[in-house]
Amino acid sequence: MWTDKGSAELAELKQWVAHQYAILGEHRKLHAQKQSIASLLHELLQLDKTPLAALETRILQDRHEEDYTVRTLIFQSQSGVFIPANLYIPAGLGPFPAILNSHGHWDGGKAGDIVQQTAQRLVRAGYVVLCIDAWGAGERGSQGKEEYHGGNLGASLLGIGTSLLALQLIDNKQAVNLLCSLPFVDENRIGAVGASGGGNQTLWITAYDERIKAAVSVVSVGTFEGYLLQRNCVCELLPKGLSVLEAKDVLSSIGPRFVHVLAASKEDIPAFQPAQMLRAYEEARAEQEANGGIPYVSYKLFDEGHHFSIAMQEEALHFFNEKLGVNEAKTKGAYNRTAPEALRATALLDGSFAPLGTVDYVQHRQDQSLTYLKSKVKLSEDLLLTELHQSLAIDENLDIFEVENTWGQTSGWEQSSLTVKGGRTLHALIKNGNSSLPAQLIVPAGGIASVSEEEMASFVQYEGAVVLMDAFGMRAQQTAHMAVLDDGLPMFHSLSRTLLWLGETLMGRWVSDIRIVVNFLRGKRLAPIRLLANRETAVSALCYQALYRDADALALTELPLSLMPQQAHSSSNPLNMAAPIPGILSWGDVSMLRALIDVPITIKLPIDSAGHALTNKQIDDFADWVSVLRNKIAK
Repeated sequence: MWTDKGSAELAELKQWVAHQYAILGEHRKLHAQKQSIASLLHELLQLDKTPLAALETRILQDRHEEDYTVRTLIFQSQSGVFIPANLYIPAGLGPFPAILNSHGHWDGGKAGDIVQQTAQRLVRAGYVVLCIDAWGAGERGSQGKEEYHGGNLGASLLGIGTSLLALQLIDNKQAVNLLCSLPFVDENRIGAVGASGGGNQTLWITAYDERIKAAVSVVSVGTFEGYLLQRNCVCELLPKGLSVLEAKDVLSSIGPRFVHVLAASKEDIPAFQPAQMLRAYEEARAEQEANGGIPYVSYKLFDEGHHFSIAMQEEALHFFNEKLGVNEAKTKGAYNRTAPEALRATALLDGSFAPLGTVDYVQHRQDQSLTYLKSKVKLSEDLLLTELHQSLAIDENLDIFEVENTWGQTSGWEQSSLTVKGGRTLHALIKNGNSSLPAQLIVPAGGIASVSEEEMASFVQYEGAVVLMDAFGMRAQQTAHMAVLDDGLPMFHSLSRTLLWLGETLMGRWVSDIRIVVNFLRGKRLAPIRLLANRETAVSALCYQALYRDADALALTELPLSLMPQQAHSSSNPLNMAAPIPGILSWGDVSMLRALIDVPITIKLPIDSAGHALTNKQIDDFADWVSVLRNKIAK
């Protein structure tokens, strides 16, 4: 149940995030990047793992309007990954300037009203316009159905070492390749436009691909700091991004090409409000001027909400005409809405083709990883543990600066507050007991507040010591503020995204917290220690034991035996966003964690990542694969 009891912890969390951001800001000043933004993005997003395939295009239909044609087609991005698209072609011979028109999170994907309206305005002004469905959106949802591509679904891509931002970027790179391959397109006059999530795509592809000479990013520019502890989509997440750059670095890097920012004075998304946009703009402009150049970034503020209005579209057209050398001419014709069904690519195919959704893509990549693991005769334990440590981004600073103990309202329980690095406080409840019995360290996935009275009574009955702990962010997550922030999204959505921007992981923070508390208990001469956890914290317990081997036994309830994404339905209770660990699936998944651990582990009610109970066969298959992996691991 959501309460406001953790409001002090929420304030502490905000202070901690601000502190971490400031540290990274100093780091960026001292280690200014010498490499290009394109090279930096290639490295951060690990784009070598998602190479582009040869450009293959299949034209499905041409719809002829009075002064332009709409061509429906598919084209290949990665090997076996085909993108549904609509290409708007002006009447005449060309060559024409061309615009990549990216959609945001409004309904319809490439066939949404805003996208259609913008495309028609541009094509009537003499531009070729390419509109594609972004990864996981429009026709590219699971089983070809439209769905929200973010949340757990988008975050699951982290497990195979990529991200939603990375896949959108390479899709858009191939879209530019497509435009440049067309004989009726002037490849020296390419632009990009998009609003909201589409504006985010526009900014990244423009920074990455110098063939784009002018870009308009609409209601989508602010500082990257503005993303922290906010609910923005994971498609707007650059893992480790704040360790090397801020939004002003991306904006300023685009020069001497041009970028125009359209913002809304009534913006309701905090990350894109005028104050955030103006800070990014002014810092980018100052950086361009300091480097001896003229400013190539500009902006215009509209008395609008979060929208891409007709007035904004006209401003974008005027900007493109000026920067791409197109004569201004009043465009003719009112918006002529085409039914989204008429713009679908899959409807024109024979049923043998369906765009690859996120779940199927992750499964395909995971199958490749499993094939690799099966082919290996030996696996280096040291290398596996090093890779796990890096994926979790664990903070090894375990110093406890202050301990405050008070007796709680529940008889026999002592409240301990441990002040650690960054002024953060770890909270625990401790019941002393017979030192000859194992001490039970309990890490509830819902925090101490989620433990029922019946469970507390059972802990009291146990004659040994019992310790309950709240891991990083749990108390803050229980506030009304975070409930509103993550409404309709997985729990820990905003906090997990924040940590990933900062170069950390929530699971890694939990592992560090377990280690701090275990060391604290060792100092109190509580041994041996039995670690109890459930669901997401059960995964953190496995990670902890695999790396540090300091618990004597584990008891895990509802442990997911794999972090592979599953198709969820209305009765599902999927894992929250503490679960994503970069590269964990390719590394070996939960099976590898289990194979690295020698102490006794009791697993009750195992589940999959959607929260579904597993069959006996699935449990047996897991045990068999763990046995195979254990035999491969060289100590």
